[in-house]
Amino acid sequence: MDPRKLLYFVSIVEHGSLKKAAKQLHVSQPALSTSMDRLEASLGNKLLVRSATGVVPMPIGELIFSHARLIKDEIELARIQIHNRDNKRKSVLTIGVLPSLASSVIPVALSNWSREHPTTRIRIVEKVQVDLLIGLLRGEFDLIVGMTAYRLCGLTAGKTG
Repeated sequence: MDPRKLLYFVSIVEHGSLKKAAKQLHVSQPALSTSMDRLEASLGNKLLVRSATGVVPMPIGELIFSHARLIKDEIELARIQIHNRDNKRKSVLTIGVLPSLASSVIPVALSNWSREHPTTRIRIVEKVQVDLLIGLLRGEFDLIVGMTAYRLCGLTAGKTG
């Protein structure tokens, strides 16, 4: 499997269209279509159902997509970590939150934070608790906000509160 073709495949599935994916990837639609034909041939399976209204992954395509999406995420994480390492100060503070808190607790906290730190950009990512903890351990988040059975808590690497 060609990693570039897998990344193309992810983009096609996410956009639901070869045309939209080609535009985002800055490749021609025929080249992208050919790339997908070659990926399907190399796997010996049809991955996409193509129609005039867009594309939908076949069951085997959904399986490939789930793995290819992880590859894309890992590449993005590496890019972010390299960028942050090269910069003395992080350009974006990434906070992971539970979906149930994203519309209640977080807006008030962000409002208070932004008054004292107006130049810091903040990125909020909603995930379930286990994904927040894994993301914190992997360095994807600078801070996570979750719930325990007893109270609301914020966690940073090595600290609780």
